[in-house]
Amino acid sequence: MSTSDANALDENYAVSNGQVTLNLQDLKPLDKDKTVNVYVDVGTVSVTLPDDVPVEMTAKDSVTLTTPSHKTYNESASGKKLTLNVQVNSGPVTIAE
Repeated sequence: MSTSDANALDENYAVSNGQVTLNLQDLKPLDKDKTVNVYVDVGTVSVTLPDDVPVEMTAKDSVTLTTPSHKTYNESASGKKLTLNVQVNSGPVTIAE
């Protein structure tokens, strides 16, 4: 999934086996807060973050499942916040800034 429009983002992405790729590098500043949840049982999640949108991300993968990774990106960017909640039960989460 690649988009520059937050309205094109679903609230939830879920797959049993496979890969979810979110390319958000061209996402335009948001006019309202948006939350996106991504769940993969077995597989991978790859996220490319936007440069101009504040992002709060919590990621749990098979390595960090007991202690989720929580980080804020682009805090000084204008516009509303994108919240990403990502969980992979067996596999990695990769983040490109």
